[in-house]
Amino acid sequence: MIDIVATTFGFFPRPPEADQDATDLVRDAQRAAGLDRIVSGQLDWVDHLASPLLAADGVRTGAPSPWSDTDVTYRIPVVTEPISMSDALAPDATALTDVPVQRRQVVLPGPYTLCSLCEDEYYGDDAALLDALASELATAVAGLPPVATVAILEPALGTTPPDDGLDARASDAIDDVSASTDASVVVHVPDGAVTEKVYAHLMDAAFDALGVDLVADHDGWLFLVNEYGTTDDIALGVVDAHDESVESPSLLADRVAWWNENTPVAEFETVYVTPTDAMAALSWGSVSGKLSALGGVRDAAPR
Repeated sequence: MIDIVATTFGFFPRPPEADQDATDLVRDAQRAAGLDRIVSGQLDWVDHLASPLLAADGVRTGAPSPWSDTDVTYRIPVVTEPISMSDALAPDATALTDVPVQRRQVVLPGPYTLCSLCEDEYYGDDAALLDALASELATAVAGLPPVATVAILEPALGTTPPDDGLDARASDAIDDVSASTDASVVVHVPDGAVTEKVYAHLMDAAFDALGVDLVADHDGWLFLVNEYGTTDDIALGVVDAHDESVESPSLLADRVAWWNENTPVAEFETVYVTPTDAMAALSWGSVSGKLSALGGVRDAAPR
């Protein structure tokens, strides 16, 4: 029987009633919704996935830039010296100290996505910068307290695919980060399927669960998985992170069932049910409803 695990990729909006205890409210909302994994919510990551790098040594803060095709902006990390990210993820993990280890999940940017967000004034080429970012992320992850799941977000694999040569290194970089922890590792790519070449390289990396966006491009991901195989576990983005409408648990369960019925090449051991992306642009009321829907998927799933 498939184990359904309800979780998110963080980046919550700040609850309207929140003050200094905002992170506590976010954690409590996840618990109340019945989620199996709890995240800190990344409320202080004002520069989205660039935030941990902007807190690192060897990096200065550059000009604001739009995040992909959204209204969100982030400040560009400008790499001026050797990067040191050893403590960059510590605040995220510290926020989970009162959560049982088996329910803790940390969220981090993927090395290729970080590379794509940077301006490099030190390493001299993308390959060297990517290698350095992978090494530093691996060190940061290895230094975290025990967690159940590490979620690596790699949107740039889909939005700005790596060139020839760098695509294999992007896979190696994920491999390095994944190897640095005993936790289960999910690598999620929001907003559409990657190219066949990027996917083939991604499958060379060793991690536990591929994360796919079933709202933006279910057919594209379905083709890749059936054509090239996939990980033993899967993370299905079944909640639309870009729409205020709140889905029902039964609709989400139907999306999970559709995926399982249409992937005859795979027999998944664990299915993570997740949003398609960060939910920071949504209202708190919408996010609360979507959390409850995710928490209800297991009970709504066909027996």
